[in-house]
Amino acid sequence: MQQTWIGADSREGERMAIGVVVGDLMAVADTGWLRRKARSKRSKTKLKTAGEGVRPIHGHTRVTGKRRGEIAEAAFMAKVAALGFSVAKTWGDSDRYDFIVDAGGTLRRVQVKSAHRAGQDGGYSMRLHSHSLSPYRGDEIDALVAYVVPEDAWYVFPADVFEKLRSMKLFPGSQKKRSKFEDYREAWEMLRRRRNTGAGGR
Repeated sequence: MQQTWIGADSREGERMAIGVVVGDLMAVADTGWLRRKARSKRSKTKLKTAGEGVRPIHGHTRVTGKRRGEIAEAAFMAKVAALGFSVAKTWGDSDRYDFIVDAGGTLRRVQVKSAHRAGQDGGYSMRLHSHSLSPYRGDEIDALVAYVVPEDAWYVFPADVFEKLRSMKLFPGSQKKRSKFEDYREAWEMLRRRRNTGAGGR
């Protein structure tokens, strides 16, 4: 026999039934929200800087030095494009420079170097030579850009600086130690300056 709600009891029964349905819907919504939050947390973890030792995604077992260099080069293209430069990547890796930057009608050959981990003293070491250990020369590249990845710090060096060095140490995040190279931090205007060719014809 079908039960029927009468009068106030009927209204109370309807409220109870509605409450049960609403409660079930909220439980389902909460479950979906928790799942989305868990997925979002996992995604953020995977997107941390590979240079900090986080396991890379897409099945790569480790991040090689070559891949770190590629990451820095991609960051360089985004950086100079945001600053209003036009940039082109060279074909292959036979040239001494990585990019050609159009600085308002003036083309600059740019080599990009990067550092991904700090030493015990908090400094980031940077080698200023190629894999063949031969130093970069001003007649081969016009500017050397150094990128300290964990600090998101960029340095732009002209030829008269990098030609004299084989390596350098940068302290972009230190409050106690200041590198003599801090004057070249974010010095992007150097790409627009006309080079002093001097007696060597550079």
